[in-house]
Amino acid sequence: MPKQEWMLFIFPDEAPRRTFWMKNTLIPLDMIWLDKEYTIVHIETDVPPCTTTVCPSYWPLETQSQYVIELNAWELMWFSSALGDKVSIFYSTNEEISNK
Repeated sequence: MPKQEWMLFIFPDEAPRRTFWMKNTLIPLDMIWLDKEYTIVHIETDVPPCTTTVCPSYWPLETQSQYVIELNAWELMWFSSALGDKVSIFYSTNEEISNK
């Protein structure tokens, strides 16, 4: 994945256990789970690719989420983001979908 680019997974509503795994993923990733208000509710950093047939899963243990962001491992540290922070998401056209 190019530097400073990320993937946004949008789900229709909040739910517990938005589970992700790293099967067939080639690079380590940082993962950020957001609730419906775009608040960071869970972070996993430097999640390694799965190289076996049984892969571990990652999810927030005690909270619900509606969005998940994946970016290259260790890029999250450049944003100084932490649990409880609000995130603004812009499309490449700079159309803002959250003004929090």
